[in-house]
Amino acid sequence: NNLSGSIPSTFGKLKNLQWLSVAYNELNGTLPNEIGNLTNLQYLYAPVNQLSGVFPRHLGDMKSLQELYLPANRFSGELPAEISKLYNLSIFVIYSNSLSGSIPAELENCSNLQVLDLSNNFFTGIIPTGLGKLEGLVVLNLSFNFISGNIHPDLAKCSQLLHLDLSHNALTGSIPLELGTLSKLEMLALSDNQLVDSIPSTLGNLSGLKELQLGGNQLCGAIPSELSKDINLQIALNLSHNKLNGSIPAELGYLTKLENMHLEGNELSGCIPQSFTSLTSLTVFNISYNDFMGPIPDVLVFKRIAPSNFLGNKNLCGIPLPYACNPN
Repeated sequence: NNLSGSIPSTFGKLKNLQWLSVAYNELNGTLPNEIGNLTNLQYLYAPVNQLSGVFPRHLGDMKSLQELYLPANRFSGELPAEISKLYNLSIFVIYSNSLSGSIPAELENCSNLQVLDLSNNFFTGIIPTGLGKLEGLVVLNLSFNFISGNIHPDLAKCSQLLHLDLSHNALTGSIPLELGTLSKLEMLALSDNQLVDSIPSTLGNLSGLKELQLGGNQLCGAIPSELSKDINLQIALNLSHNKLNGSIPAELGYLTKLENMHLEGNELSGCIPQSFTSLTSLTVFNISYNDFMGPIPDVLVFKRIAPSNFLGNKNLCGIPLPYACNPN
């Protein structure tokens, strides 16, 4: 539709309403307090509008609410603790607003939560440790905020997680070993934080993982060969712009489904493993600005990679680089 104007307060009189969707319109103004009177409402959808103002505390009165979907609006201020009174809430999505302050610790009381997406806001403070009590959580996305502190090992108690995205924050400390117990995880994104220490070898236990994003941190040490056990890695393995050293484990050649491998901007050395000739699904392979040497394997998969993805390795040679290898 193409609705404009504000949501009328008279909506609060529709006591038997169970489903309200005003998605993809041009509605503005605030959510009226009277909407909290809709105690039978189960689904509230209002994404991609121009709704603004503070997040309504009265939403906590809507005890039947199961899905609250308000992304891409202009809500501001803090997320009220009253939201934790929505005990039936399973989906809570408010990405791309202007919310700030800390993530309420009381969210741990929303024990039926399966999807929690607070991404692309201005949240600060730490990740509440109580989120680990949300054992049914399938998606947790807190990316593109200003969250600091460590990643608490208790997050690994969310054993049903498929998608964990904490990227683009200010998280510090090391990656908890316990994340390797999230056996159902398909996507782990911790990129663009300030994480330190080595990559835990336990991440190799994530046999269902399709995407691993760890770029843009301060991780050090060698790439663990155990990552080769993540045989379903397909979308991306991104370890770029860290402080990793040593050689590339030859075992990574077992990741035959992998389409994107980013290792650029580290301190890696040695040769490109010959086993990488098996990586026929690769469309992006970037090892620029390391200290690699020797020939690029003479197979089609590397010949179609842009030369810029090999730059900054002064002793690397062969196609697609413009200089051939010395036969001696």
